[in-house]
Formats: sequence, structure tokens, C-alpha cells
Amino acid sequence: SPQHAIATTFTHTKPHDFTSTEFHRAAGPLTTVPMPDSVDGRKCSSLVWVETPNEATRLSALDDAQFCRELDRRLMGLLGSLISVNRRATFPLVSMHAERLANKRVMLVGEAAHHVAQHREVFAEVEIHRRPIRKCAGYGAGGTAVRSLTHFRPIRRSRARAATSTAN
Repeated sequence: SPQHAIATTFTHTKPHDFTSTEFHRAAGPLTTVPMPDSVDGRKCSSLVWVETPNEATRLSALDDAQFCRELDRRLMGLLGSLISVNRRATFPLVSMHAERLANKRVMLVGEAAHHVAQHREVFAEVEIHRRPIRKCAGYGAGGTAVRSLTHFRPIRRSRARAATSTAN
């Protein structure tokens, strides 16, 4: 089902300890990312909150105090009390794929190939392609390296499509 993301920054009472937190929810992830303290010393974090389009529209229409209450309820006290929220942007999430996933001595993995990958998927992809990458590294810029990576284009494309279809 389609998803929309709400992005903003907000201030809070508890320190974030430079830790990003992601809540995995049925509608989509709710992620806080630590930011430097504000000029007046308030603790700051950024937010990417993925919801259904209708819920994202409803949340975006709330005034700042109401939005802080909704966010505070979902964060379950993680960052203490929420003090303020900045202007919010809402946008639809879409999936994209690179036209070419391998060419000459370059192979795209993870978000470079399909922008919805998770970090663990990137590491898994690199591990899967470790042998051909090592093989290519030993060949210089010659045709063998090109042929070796070209062989993996169909494999990469099917993995990228599978990753994006499950995320959507």
C-alpha cells in the first residue's frame, strides 16, 4: 500500500546520546536521528515518520502542540517530553531503480541500486558478490573484469526489484 513520510526536526528534554532509533510499525518506520543541541542548549532530533497517506495528511494538519502529543505518544518517553516541533514536510515514498547496475569496473549495491535497501541488505549483497568483486579487482581495467560484472546485471536487477516490491 502507498506510504507518505513526514519529515521535521524537534526539541526534547532527554539527551539522545547520539543514537538513532527506529520503531518498526505496521504503517511504516518512525525514525529519530540525533542532531546537535540548539543554540539555546535544547536537545534536538530529526524525524522521518512513515504513515498511510490519510494518516500523514491528518498528522500534518495538526498544530504544533497536537503533533508533539501524537509523536510523544509513539516515542513512549524515549526522548523525554517534547518541547517544540519545526515546520513539517510530507511527501509520498516511491521506489526507483538504476538503469544499469554494473558497467566496466563498477557495480551498484544497496541504495545506490534501489533506494529502499536496509543496511543489512547492503552487507548481504556485498557478501554475495564478494568473489566476482575480488576476481575483478585482480584484472585491472581489462575486458575480463567487464565481462565478470556484466554477468551479474540480471542477478542484481532481480534482487533490486524484489527488495523494492517488499518495501512497497
